[in-house]
Amino acid sequence: TPSPKRTSFAVGDHRPCSAVLNNQFFKQGLGVALAVALFGGPLFALADIPDDPGLVILDVSMVLASLMFCIELVVNWVAIPSYRCSFFFLMDVLGTLSMVFEISFLLGGGAVRAVLLRSARAAKLGARAGRIFKLVMCYSLLIKGPEGADGKPRFEAKVLAQRLTTSIATRVAMLTIFLVAFVPLLDLPIFPRQDRSLELWARNLEEVFAAENTTKLSAEMNSMVLFYENSDYAPYAVDGWGLSLTTSVSEPVRRQNRIIIEVDDCLTERTACQGSERATIYFNFTGANQMGALMEIGLVLVIVGIMIAMTHDLGSILTMTMVRPLEKMFGMLLQQAQQLIDIVASEEDEDED
Repeated sequence: TPSPKRTSFAVGDHRPCSAVLNNQFFKQGLGVALAVALFGGPLFALADIPDDPGLVILDVSMVLASLMFCIELVVNWVAIPSYRCSFFFLMDVLGTLSMVFEISFLLGGGAVRAVLLRSARAAKLGARAGRIFKLVMCYSLLIKGPEGADGKPRFEAKVLAQRLTTSIATRVAMLTIFLVAFVPLLDLPIFPRQDRSLELWARNLEEVFAAENTTKLSAEMNSMVLFYENSDYAPYAVDGWGLSLTTSVSEPVRRQNRIIIEVDDCLTERTACQGSERATIYFNFTGANQMGALMEIGLVLVIVGIMIAMTHDLGSILTMTMVRPLEKMFGMLLQQAQQLIDIVASEEDEDED
């Protein structure tokens, strides 16, 4: 009796990994992970969710999304030989590595001190650039070249047109993503020269305190509160000058919204300002960070919308200029070929008779 047929995978067989890539649950999980990576941080900032328990939830979500990206990276490497060391592989690696900027216990950051403003700005721009790079993953999910029922590529007119559309749209999308990701990096050298008032107020308070004029010090603090009254960030507390700040601004519920400004030098030695201790102004940047998060969400949505609209437009143009003429030509060829086959068949029948 014949032995039962056994299914085995030879060494180098990519079918298991290809099955994983084509699995709908895997695609849906990857889409959820991508949505978390793109919108998780900005949405938490926009909603001003407190660190307890928001920070733990966000970190767990980002870690799971990172693991999902790593699995996809490995599976693509094994299943698709052309993917290895390609442009898309490089973008996936950058997008996955940029997740360290989204996790608080890595480079996600917390309260920012004045001396670290430039580094914090670099980390924020790095996170934004990485978030833009992840749009490459989003693009690969939105556009997928068609295959036959048996999993083999088809070479019909519509299929060739869609492949050409995907190729052109991918390159235009990459140009858009690179421009959006790298242009903001040009602002890094000039930050924080855009607003030096934070450090100036700390120095002014220290100079007034050194003059031992409590009335003037209180008036200076009130002037500082009025200075930021119409701004989207403002001081909410001071420490080291012996007076408390009278303001309606409360302490932020998220560490990332706290900016700590310390004086450079203590003009008067005291317990609160000696050695490594410095007199400090605490700023609440909740409003500014919420606006930044809203702009990041809008930027991602605009880029995704542009990619979808551009792909649809290219597809429509190629359908009119290439698909329909090719289908007409192929139809005529098939008709003529069928006529030739019929003529040859009839001649063979006559010869047999």
